[in-house]
Amino acid sequence: MAQVLLAVSGAGGAGKSTLCAFAGQELARRGRKVLLVEMCAGLRGLDLSLGLEGQVVYDLADLLLGRCPPEKAAIPHSRLPTLQLIAAPADGDFRPGQQEFGNFLRWARELYDILLIDTPGSFGPGFSVPAACCDGALVVTAPLPVSMRGAGAVSARLREGGVTRQRLVINRIPRRLPPGGPRDLDEVIDRVGVQLIAAIPSDPAVDGALAAGGELPPASLAGRAFANLAARLCGDEVPLLLE
Repeated sequence: MAQVLLAVSGAGGAGKSTLCAFAGQELARRGRKVLLVEMCAGLRGLDLSLGLEGQVVYDLADLLLGRCPPEKAAIPHSRLPTLQLIAAPADGDFRPGQQEFGNFLRWARELYDILLIDTPGSFGPGFSVPAACCDGALVVTAPLPVSMRGAGAVSARLREGGVTRQRLVINRIPRRLPPGGPRDLDEVIDRVGVQLIAAIPSDPAVDGALAAGGELPPASLAGRAFANLAARLCGDEVPLLLE
């Protein structure tokens, strides 16, 4: 039965969607059946990041409103068939229902190994509905004060709702942390208050892969970091930080 993980940040620009795209690809390479679910109504983007532009016929709203069966909304990745995407609703006013979303998750848990749910940067229904029925969360932050504050706030909101299984992903880490920000990654961890699972370095290969809808070079810094994250999500003991 699949584990259901939210990707959350509390602030835009931390890299939730990037995390879902590349962690999903790495999990699929490890043989896992992965479903990405995009909750950002009116702001879909994972289809572009995964090279699936033009292939979205049905989206999450169609599925939850009963206009199509779930398997029609799940788009397979062209190069990694065990990775599938359910795109965000095109209608920016769509609000998912708790019962309908729960029914969908019951179906998905039986067919996949892991679901990564890309949530919006707000506490609306796109966040609260999946948070009520998830197994845990990946809290994503950049090493910047506004991003860390948002990550800490969303982590606290999840704990209040009973989601205590949380892990921190520090994303877009420059070679040198900028003045005025955290002194080191330990300070980021302390300020967010969540145990670290991955540290993703800033890497121009990320923007190139996202723009092309492609994959990260395995030997790139970010490629190695996302591969390590996928391994840790699968329970393997691998290095936490890149040298």
